Amino acid sequence: TPDQRDRLAAVGERVSFAAGDRLFDQGQRDAPLVILESGAVEVRDCRPDGEVLVAPVRPGGFIGDTAMFTGQP
Repeated sequence: TPDQRDRLAAVGERVSFAAGDRLFDQGQRDAPLVILESGAVEVRDCRPDGEVLVAPVRPGGFIGDTAMFTGQP
């Protein structure tokens, strides 16, 4: 919700990215929680035969999982 995003913004950091920037790599242990305010992000699975689109993320969506808290890849 907008209220939840505002509360997270108060303790987080707002950053901007250019088209094509990689926010973090698959398996990265210190991957951040990203809440999208505008634009779009593609979540991709890197496989030996190439990258596969897993899901698009639109404004209001977020990227991250429990690995942010556990330190697991």
